[in-house]
Amino acid sequence: MMLLLLLGLFILTLIFFFVLNFHQIRQGRFVFQWRSFILPFSLSLALLIVDLFLKVAFHYALIIFVFVAASCYLLLHLLAKRSKPER
Repeated sequence: MMLLLLLGLFILTLIFFFVLNFHQIRQGRFVFQWRSFILPFSLSLALLIVDLFLKVAFHYALIIFVFVAASCYLLLHLLAKRSKPER
């Protein structure tokens, strides 16, 4: 799991690096500096963190949805049984 996160971080950093520096690379004016990786790394790390939070939030929302749906079903089932006239 951690290896996949690091691989994703590396790939996203490269993508953001090339997108943000494409114009300078294409014109041949790009001078490599380690500072040029600060913004792409920050963007990719933020994207990965937001992605993780969204995945966790989706799973919790799904669990809560199933719990609420089952509770409503059982409650309505009990109310329907109770409201039937006895013979």
